Amino acid sequence: MKKAMYKVLAPFMVLLLLIMAACSNGSSNSASTSASGSEDKKIKIGLTVGTLSNPFFVSMSKGAKEAAKELGGEAIVVSADYDLSKQMAQVEDFITKKVDMILLNAVDSKGIAAAVQQAKAAGIPVIAVDVGADGGVSAT
Repeated sequence: MKKAMYKVLAPFMVLLLLIMAACSNGSSNSASTSASGSEDKKIKIGLTVGTLSNPFFVSMSKGAKEAAKELGGEAIVVSADYDLSKQMAQVEDFITKKVDMILLNAVDSKGIAAAVQQAKAAGIPVIAVDVGADGGVSAT
């Protein structure tokens, strides 16, 4: 029963987060859109999870990809394999790729704080999923 509930709720949660990100970025993008023409910006989210060998995270990643596709966007899903340094590098990569939002399943809630602060400084909201994370996440 719980597994079926996660499969139903995960895509809706990601969809809601994508809509929130799109709404929050709307006013700041309007100036750049009018300056560069009326081209639509493709929403891009980054999702880093503890491991993709866990069925819960597999379901979450599928939901994120499906929700992003429905909105005409893209979801980049990576597995940290429960390695903090690997997850910090993934967050830094998301910042470099200029994703619109980062969904973070922290492998170490305290240890990931520096990466969260870097994303925050870059203007990228970080949403902690399944577990909280230090560093000033936008939501949990």
